[in-house]
Amino acid sequence: MDTVISAYCSRVAEAGGLPVHLQREAPIDAILEHLDGVLIAGGGDVDPRRYGSTPGPMATVLDPDRDGHEIGLVREALARGVPVLGICRGVQVLNVALGGTLVAHLPRDSGQSHSFDLYPAHHPAHRVRLMPGTRLHEMLGGEAWVNSFHHQAVDRPGDGALVAATADDGVVEAIEITGADAIGVQWHPEMMLDPGPLFNWLVERARAVRGSRGLDGVTLVG
Repeated sequence: MDTVISAYCSRVAEAGGLPVHLQREAPIDAILEHLDGVLIAGGGDVDPRRYGSTPGPMATVLDPDRDGHEIGLVREALARGVPVLGICRGVQVLNVALGGTLVAHLPRDSGQSHSFDLYPAHHPAHRVRLMPGTRLHEMLGGEAWVNSFHHQAVDRPGDGALVAATADDGVVEAIEITGADAIGVQWHPEMMLDPGPLFNWLVERARAVRGSRGLDGVTLVG
């Protein structure tokens, strides 16, 4: 059974969108006929075989069916010009969908830890620096403090993916896709007391897609 953390839906609704839970059994083409934006949520590791590696001793439980569905959904959404927001696992899915690779494991005792699971979920655990010229820099300025619950990260960016933010230790914290409304962040804005502008950005871009289709009314975001 698929599960969804309700905070994602709450933040989409607060931004003016209508959150829609997706079942992986639904055909991707049919899904995207009805959605104006896509949010890929957090979760376990992407199967390393998706990017030419193998599972290591620190891998989480893998779900190849979820990987296949979300990678296909991202690729088709980008092809159709549907905006995409990836959060935590979502940024990793976005990168792998474009042919990129991931860092398999970030040790807690090496440099800056990125797995602050002993803190409250809203706690801003470390700083990220936003790259000038990116949409995230326009939204957040030169730096921001974020929460952090991940042991993997973007390694080699995929085709068209640009590094948009890094932590002080150099770990990639966000990517943007050239020529597309697609952003992926490694932190969890839905859990923070101030989620920032990302959900508003997604809903605004989804409204633009809906308007281009000649439709009025509520924006659909899945």
